[in-house]
Amino acid sequence: MVKNGLNDFLVQILRINDFIILKRRIRKLTQSEIVYLADKEGISDDKCETYYNMMMDSEVEIVAVSKMGATYDMKTLVHGCAPLGRRRIA
Repeated sequence: MVKNGLNDFLVQILRINDFIILKRRIRKLTQSEIVYLADKEGISDDKCETYYNMMMDSEVEIVAVSKMGATYDMKTLVHGCAPLGRRRIA
């Protein structure tokens, strides 16, 4: 996550949702890591340069977490502002 002041807030949200914080590390990303993230996030070709510059602008915080069902729960938390909002299946 980009270290912009909201990173501590996001870590608190993770803790509230029963994620266990295994490790937190702050460092600059490498060019190959940024290219990988841009590909995974579906950044379009016309916005790649802006994305790259933003990611290289400062350090980022990498957070390793653990929890049963962590992948599903993380997607629910991160995509809470998606068009249909957070959806939980009972």
